[in-house]
Amino acid sequence: MEMIPTDVVRQAMVETIEEIFESMMFMDAIALEKNVTIESNYMVRMLINHPFPGEIVVKLNEDLLIRMSSNLYLLEDDEISEKVKNDLAYEITNTIAGKLMDKLVPETSTFKLGLPEMTDSVFIEDDSDNISVSFVVDDEYYLKIHLYMSI
Repeated sequence: MEMIPTDVVRQAMVETIEEIFESMMFMDAIALEKNVTIESNYMVRMLINHPFPGEIVVKLNEDLLIRMSSNLYLLEDDEISEKVKNDLAYEITNTIAGKLMDKLVPETSTFKLGLPEMTDSVFIEDDSDNISVSFVVDDEYYLKIHLYMSI
């Protein structure tokens, strides 16, 4: 597969996050011009196995996960367990990865992803193949998505 231009990947990342947060979470996610460092309690990665090796990493903090859980499952803050937060972190990463790859891979091709997993590191460390976008969600929460590609 040939290299996907950075601006195409970035636009696909922005559209994916905006669509997911608006339709699933009933929240506004706005891409920031510059990447920001966020305090991340949760970092979930999902390997890309085909059509190119890579990984998608989603970083989000506990406050955002609590708000998302409340919106999605109609739970009060004290009803949101660690299991609920972890499951939602996995589910949102799975959804982001699937929708993002659907935008990046031609309709005539397929893609294969691994399973989401909590992590504190990434497999692909080469920053030249790393595209990151930071988002502010509902004007108070932050989310960051990274796409590491080896093409």
